[in-house]
Formats: sequence, C-alpha cells, structure tokens
Amino acid sequence: MSKEWYSPPGIWRHFYKAQIIWLMQEVLGRGEYPPSPEESGYTDAPIGKSGVSYHAPFEEYSLLIAELEDRLKACGQHGEMAKARYCDGWDDERIARLAHCAPWNVNRSIKQAIWYMTGSDRRPCSYQKWQECGCPRWKDCKKCEDFLRVNTPFERKQVVASGLDKS
Repeated sequence: MSKEWYSPPGIWRHFYKAQIIWLMQEVLGRGEYPPSPEESGYTDAPIGKSGVSYHAPFEEYSLLIAELEDRLKACGQHGEMAKARYCDGWDDERIARLAHCAPWNVNRSIKQAIWYMTGSDRRPCSYQKWQECGCPRWKDCKKCEDFLRVNTPFERKQVVASGLDKS
C-alpha cells in the first residue's frame, strides 16, 4: 500500500487527479477501503459514539466507488484504458495492442479521461462532446450548448450579450 491516503469526504469535495488515480490503484476492485495509515495513539477499543450515524460504515465508501465507476463508464474506451493501467497494472503497449492504437495515444487518452473525471460535480456534457469542444473545464465552456442549458438566467444573459449564443 502506498503512503498517501485520502478520506472519502476529502475525495467527494474535489475529485482531484491524484485522488482518482489513488482510488483506482488502491480501492477499485478490492472491495474494501484501506484504513488510514496514521495511528491515533489509542490502544484501547473505542468506548462508544456520542452521536448517531444515519449511514452504515461502508456506505460512504460504496457510494464513492460507484461514483468512480460511473465516471469511468462515461469515458467509454478511454475509461477502460485508465482502469487497465491503474487497476490491472497493464503497460501502455499491452493496452495499445488490445485497443488497436499507438502507445502514445493510450497515454493521451488516459490523461483526457482522468481530466474529464476530475471535479466535485459531474460534467453536464458527454465525454465525446467535451472532447469535440476542446474546453479544459466545462465551467468555462461558453460555446457548449450544455453549458447554456445548466447555468442561471443571469449567466445566460451574459452569454447572449457576448454573442456566443447560437439561438
């Protein structure tokens, strides 16, 4: 196990590139979330909780893994390539042979898929649309029809005034 460790609430807030890669390497396919490597200093068993939890202990981890799998699935073949590299430990040449593409293309595709999966919210447009548009982040994509659909009326007026709206 690696030295880095991310708590589920920390991942939910950001979904950074390093967190996504760590989740694929350390959690996905193993069925359990690794314990924190930091020692608490306590040697006795916990006495009892002061509050009531409304969730099962495994629920947060299960939802996190389901979210990651959904984001991987949204990336299609590029998501499968990322899964093969980080979960199964395949090298780029092996993935390229199976995907019928060049090894340099595998690396580029995996980077794009991980970049698409970053962020606390899912993107409003599909992976294919996002690739065609070429925008680095969906929040900055004023050309995208999905951007116009999901934003507030005030922001919509700004886009119409700037002349980027096609309607």
